Amino acid sequence: TLYDKVGKPRQALRSLRRAATYFPDSAAAGQAAARMRTLFRDLYLDPARPPLPPLEGLALYEEFRELTPAGAEGNEVIERLADQLVDIDLLDRAAALLDHQVGYRLQGTEKARVGARLALVYLLDRKPGEAIAALDRSGGAELSAEVEAQRRHLRVRALADLDRPEDGLALIAEDDSQDANRLRAEILWRQRDWQGAAEALARLLPPPPAAGEAISQADSQQVINLSVALTLAGMDKALADLRERYGAAMAAGPHKEAFALLAGDAA
Repeated sequence: TLYDKVGKPRQALRSLRRAATYFPDSAAAGQAAARMRTLFRDLYLDPARPPLPPLEGLALYEEFRELTPAGAEGNEVIERLADQLVDIDLLDRAAALLDHQVGYRLQGTEKARVGARLALVYLLDRKPGEAIAALDRSGGAELSAEVEAQRRHLRVRALADLDRPEDGLALIAEDDSQDANRLRAEILWRQRDWQGAAEALARLLPPPPAAGEAISQADSQQVINLSVALTLAGMDKALADLRERYGAAMAAGPHKEAFALLAGDAA
């Protein structure tokens, strides 16, 4: 208890482990074991406690892995820890945690959901082959449309990173969602297919702001991206149409000089 109060959870858990191990026939041994499980759970999930630094959280998890709660709480411990490791760029350690979860703890839709998270970590770590393998290992369940789309888009990105962009684009040929168009535009841009990229970017374009309203930074950037693609594709008529629709807003926006250079003066 004193170790826990002064912020030394490892020593607290080790003391409880010794108590349970050295006095197995004592009633207090069962209490110590139960206290260990509660303390371990609270270290990761109790919002009243300050969060553990990621490396300390990982070290504690690896030393006391057997205390991981069963079911949803245990899965939450692992996923939170993996997210913290991603935040500090320890992608291989995060992948190892999620891979064990997919391989041994989960079934059905939860396995598919966490398999998608594992694939994303592999993509962040520039391991597209492992990302596809993670998706293959975690599939087979009947999934919601949202999870199915997320997994499909991750596979498309992995195929593009493996220099198989055509295979990836074929998977989203009938998908006109915002995420699919964003992914399509990114892949076609990398291929220098400026016309295709422009067509995909045009589908992402927000409506122009009402008269007197300022265009946001994000929307202005979208207009600039499309302007670049149209310019490189030589699509002068489409560029003139874009200038007609967005010229006034862009002239007062954060990218006014860039838009004037690409699309000309609206006046």
